[in-house]
Formats: sequence, structure tokens, C-alpha cells
Amino acid sequence: MSVEWRILIVSALIFIVIGVIYLLVDRRKREKKEAFRRYWELNGYDFGTFDEADDEGYSLKRDDWELYVCRSLERGSADWKLESIWRTWRHDPERKTFALQYAPSSVPFEDLPEMVRKAAVSALRIVFRESLSQLKSVRTAFTQRGMACLAFEPEAGSAQSIIERLQPEIACWSGTMKLYIESTPDSVQIRVDNFYIDKPEEAEAVIRMGLILLEHD
Repeated sequence: MSVEWRILIVSALIFIVIGVIYLLVDRRKREKKEAFRRYWELNGYDFGTFDEADDEGYSLKRDDWELYVCRSLERGSADWKLESIWRTWRHDPERKTFALQYAPSSVPFEDLPEMVRKAAVSALRIVFRESLSQLKSVRTAFTQRGMACLAFEPEAGSAQSIIERLQPEIACWSGTMKLYIESTPDSVQIRVDNFYIDKPEEAEAVIRMGLILLEHD
């Protein structure tokens, strides 16, 4: 057998192996998505998916709240923008107004130099909605395992009771990515920064946080 034939046979075998691996990976992805869908439908959730040219994802709905999870291609880039948001527009005049950021931090906010604190607060106010951007009190609500929860409140401690109820759920969050929580009488939102939730336990953790935010003191 000539060298050329051997090269052709080896190349063909490589392509076959690559094709088989691709098919197995693709089947595993489809099976995982189907199991994910069945899990939520069996537990009584309204589960919907979307898959278009530049974005794909799903939504979970129950009562008047929604968990929206999406990955989309950014214009002019090959990078994916990841988005996971739990939200509701349920109006409740007794709901506390506050915002939280849970993020990696090696130094308590209060121990940072004043100039650094001001710069950090200014940057965070842009992240939150306008209705939350003028909250006067900014403090560290709690710290744990290299993470810190920064609280924006009308007055220091005004949302402490609900933050204490949230803390165990936040502490169980498996990732080290940033969490942004916003609460007003008109709406509640939890956003996981640059993260695509694709595991039931991750989604359930965010859902539990959302339902706590809807509770009364």
C-alpha cells in the first residue's frame, strides 16, 4: 500500500472519529435540554424556549414572575452575552426599597479609601435602575468566603430583616459571579451577571431568593 493511500485512510478515520464525537456530544446536549425541560414541566412550571440566529435561551413562569435566561451574540463580536434574570412586576406598597450587590471582595467596603468607595458607588449606581440610584445609605450587609454583600438603602439597616432572610440562600449560591438584587414596591429583579443558568439547582436557588423578596416582614 502506497504512502498516499495510508494518508487517505488515516485522514478518513480521523474524520469519522471526529464526526462520531460530534454526534455524541450533540445528542448529549439535546438529552440534557430535554431533561431540563421535563423537570420544570413536571413540577408545574410554564417552560418555553427560543432559538434564533443570534440568541437562544428559555423562560420559566409561574404565577406573576418569570426567570428569563438567554445567550446572545454581541454585534460585531464572536463573544456571547449571557443573561439570567428573575423578575416580577407585582405591585406591593409595603415592599422594601433597596438594592444589593453580591460579589467577590477581599476587603470590606468600609475599609476602602474614601476615594475608592466613591468611585465604586458611582459605578454601581449606573448598574441599578434610576429609581434605586439615589439611595443614600451604602454599607456592607455581610461577608463570607471571599464574597461581600453591599446594600443600598434609604436608611442604614432599613432592609436588614429581609437581607437576613436572603443571606442563607445567597450563601448557598454555587458560583462566584456577581448577583444584583433590586426591590421596589413596583417590581423585584435578581440578575446573575454574565451567567447562563442551565442546572435546576441553580435556577431553584434564584427562584427561592425571588420568593423571599415577595414576602412581608
